[in-house]
Amino acid sequence: MSENHDRMRVNEIDLLRFIAVIMVILFHYGFRAYAADDYIKMDYTLIAPIARYGRFGVELFFIISGFVILMTADRGGFGTFVVSRASRLYPAFWVCCTITFLVKLFFGGDRFPTSIIQYLKNMTMFGNRLNSSSVDGVYWSLYYEINFYIIISLILLAGKIHRINRILWFWLFLTPIVNYFKWDILRENLVTQYSVYFIAGASYFLIWKHGISLERCIMIVLCWAYALMLLEPEVAFFNIHYHTDTNIWVTKALVTSYFVAMMFIVLRKTGSFGQLRWVFLGGLTYPAYLLHQHVGYIIINRLYPMLNMHVVFWGMVFFMLLVSFVIHQFIEKPSSRWMKHSLTRLSERVASLWFASKKRLAGTLSQ
Repeated sequence: MSENHDRMRVNEIDLLRFIAVIMVILFHYGFRAYAADDYIKMDYTLIAPIARYGRFGVELFFIISGFVILMTADRGGFGTFVVSRASRLYPAFWVCCTITFLVKLFFGGDRFPTSIIQYLKNMTMFGNRLNSSSVDGVYWSLYYEINFYIIISLILLAGKIHRINRILWFWLFLTPIVNYFKWDILRENLVTQYSVYFIAGASYFLIWKHGISLERCIMIVLCWAYALMLLEPEVAFFNIHYHTDTNIWVTKALVTSYFVAMMFIVLRKTGSFGQLRWVFLGGLTYPAYLLHQHVGYIIINRLYPMLNMHVVFWGMVFFMLLVSFVIHQFIEKPSSRWMKHSLTRLSERVASLWFASKKRLAGTLSQ
């Protein structure tokens, strides 16, 4: 497979990202906020029976991350990967975290408290490791994502990315063991609650790049089977917490559809549909995910019941997508380019100084 072909954008991934974020937004506005924790006063029963399944859109995000992050790692070394991820994640996160903090500070009241210390810790994207609660509830998934990035970074740093297949097998082997014995440190650092989705996504990338093989298919099937097992206690807890009756088989079918869709994509079986460019929708995904929850709840509480609930609900969905477009187009894209350029120059400078110091040390020792 040619280098140019490897570097093609996978158009369908952008569409899947957008579908996942819409699922999550509908879940938060149409079910989660009213069902538990007293976040909003508006009970939008029209879509609640469907919207509750949007909680499991996050699993689709994790599969996509497994695919995209391994693709990124495959294109360069440790420094390139770190620069790519930092410039991709931080600009939009800083903007959305700041907006959320300010909205909560001035309009959140007792229901949505915040503090400057919480905000500053969250701005590092390592708030959980700094013993801080999140400025917004959606950040929980970012912590799993970042741990996955750290795993890939360490593999790159060790120069073992060419052994990624063996590493994925070892990770998959450890996952049920760590979960069974509840080794908390390993569960956190190896993200074993959701690792099968990252592993599956990475395996899909290997199929996309190198072609299908029995070994890769077996790995994906094992990931899928264990994912369905993990859904059972998760759905049981979900039903208790939200006082609902989410159907486990519908949830399993939904997650299964993610695995099937990804297989069609990596085998390039989407036909002319795969030629369509969804980059615009994909660009909305990250800021929309980061910004919509607590800011949306606060605005909904301000507007309802003063306005009709249908107007409030769908207006808020549209408003969040519009704001996300503005952030992506006019802040995230230029900031990411500038940050990537600056970090690349910095990393090159650091590398140059490192090699120069090693050369001087070698010369000194040889005298």
